[in-house]
Amino acid sequence: MTNSTELDARRRRAALWITVGIIAVVIAVPLLASVGFRGSGPARRVVEPLAIGLSLGIALVFITAIVLAQTSQRSRLRALVAEARPGATVIPAFAESPGGLTGWVPVTIVVAVLADRVEVWAGGRDPLSTVALTNADVRVDGVLASSRRYPGIRITNGADSLSFVPIYSAAIGRPADLERALHELGEDPADHVRHPGGRRSRGGRQG
Repeated sequence: MTNSTELDARRRRAALWITVGIIAVVIAVPLLASVGFRGSGPARRVVEPLAIGLSLGIALVFITAIVLAQTSQRSRLRALVAEARPGATVIPAFAESPGGLTGWVPVTIVVAVLADRVEVWAGGRDPLSTVALTNADVRVDGVLASSRRYPGIRITNGADSLSFVPIYSAAIGRPADLERALHELGEDPADHVRHPGGRRSRGGRQG
């Protein structure tokens, strides 16, 4: 089972910083826009588009910073796993959200696929959790991430489970990302497309 305490702590910290940024944008944009609507004549024609452009620029920079931070985090985690688990296949993903007040904040993880298990990494020197692949069921199902459900992957073996949304690019929920993750897990995506949500029992991976 994923270490939900650690993931929840990361989610709360991310929610705090994002909320602070949103508040700053909400305050700055109207102030800058109001500057553009003051005055008249030639001065207004010059200042108004500059103020509106600057307001939009601040919002764009904020959104871009969030995307770049997530991308950078995925790169750091991939490098960490490559060092700790040489030869492992790495799936970048968002962890399943528990819902609630901070459930809208996506938490970046990577899933390391090894011969007999998958591991969840989120930044520490050791994995947060491990799910054995022997006799595990792999299924495609709706996974809650960032306040909505996306096509994701659930792995269960009767004792432990893991749910995540693979994300190899900046856009979440891409079918190509889901298919790639299934391939990395040794699954045939066509089987899951024909039988969405179906369970596929499997033995251990061959090393």
